[in-house]
Amino acid sequence: MKETIGILHFTAWPVAGGVEMMIASEARALLDAGWTVRIVTGRGDAIDGAEHIVIPEMLPPSRRDDVNAPDEDSVRRLSALLARALQGCGQCWVHNILTVDLHPGLTVAVQRLVDKETDISFVNWCCDLSAASAFVDGAFRGWMIEWLTTQSDLEHVAISHVRRHDLACALGVNPDCIPVVSPPCDVLEWFGLHPGTRRLCDALDLLQSDIVVLVPAKVLPHKHLELAVEVGAELQKLVRLGRVLVSGGLSPHETERSCQLRETLLRLISTSGAENTVHFLADGEGSYLESRVVRELIGIADIVLLPSFEEGFGMPLMEAAALRVPVLCSDIPAFREAAGQSVRFFPTDASSGVIARMALAIAREPVNADRRRALGSFATFTAGVTHVASRAGVAAPAS
Repeated sequence: MKETIGILHFTAWPVAGGVEMMIASEARALLDAGWTVRIVTGRGDAIDGAEHIVIPEMLPPSRRDDVNAPDEDSVRRLSALLARALQGCGQCWVHNILTVDLHPGLTVAVQRLVDKETDISFVNWCCDLSAASAFVDGAFRGWMIEWLTTQSDLEHVAISHVRRHDLACALGVNPDCIPVVSPPCDVLEWFGLHPGTRRLCDALDLLQSDIVVLVPAKVLPHKHLELAVEVGAELQKLVRLGRVLVSGGLSPHETERSCQLRETLLRLISTSGAENTVHFLADGEGSYLESRVVRELIGIADIVLLPSFEEGFGMPLMEAAALRVPVLCSDIPAFREAAGQSVRFFPTDASSGVIARMALAIAREPVNADRRRALGSFATFTAGVTHVASRAGVAAPAS
């Protein structure tokens, strides 16, 4: 079974650039799905779990006039180094080397490998395209496309529909035959999330959920957490995957009362059938989430829900505002005092169905829907990456 996928580019992370970031995401997605990954670049650091081979000759020459005519000896050396680096790979994903005229010697070396290596399926990942750029000298545009048009068995992937259109026009093919896999926002890395937050994201599929509602409240009667549970039960009827997360633990001052209420709430979760939606994150007496984890969960949430009957103030409203996360809360004086202009209120006797629909409407407002799309983009990207890997002929190892 062919299980190793080689990834080629001029450079790898931490060299700053969109392609380098996407390659890191590709590697993580493939590794998580069970493939072995080998990254081959001219510069960069290793990615946890992936093999990494550095071939300095893959770096583009610093002077543009040095790239007009590839030196045959250099091409042969690069071909040999690449062939050795890719031994055992079932696929080779080539990023920009076949479409961007930065290092013609490397391009020719890869072209020869494609022509020669019958045991490797090559995939041309088109992130940039010299043939479509107004900033590339016309003398440098055509020769790469001429070779690509002769490669009927070469798979192509574009990072956007715009780039797919550019590549299809250059090759004279139907755009529909070129899949689009757009780079993700790798939230776990971009936010630098705490390990505890990462575990919750993975365990509860928070980044793939349709809506995440965070209730940052301790388990006390005046917090009206019964309503949060009932809202979770209603959301189950409205979305494919919803989450209502209660981040506060038991009260250290009223432990017995808090424990009794928690048991009541757990029974309510069970009787309402909301076990998959409503989750108490601080489990047991003396258990609390770190403030950093709570802050990161607010940043991931679509809505902060505060259903209290009474409060002395409303600090979570300010914390959510600082992170630009919408707040939906009961209409009580303390929340009115702490709230800004964007907070949405509901009467203290509002039904859970009304509040659930309010929450969903807020989550679907354009700016909030864009956040959710970005948060879920890595899952979408992973599906695209694994589809490309399977389509090109490498099956994931059996788990």
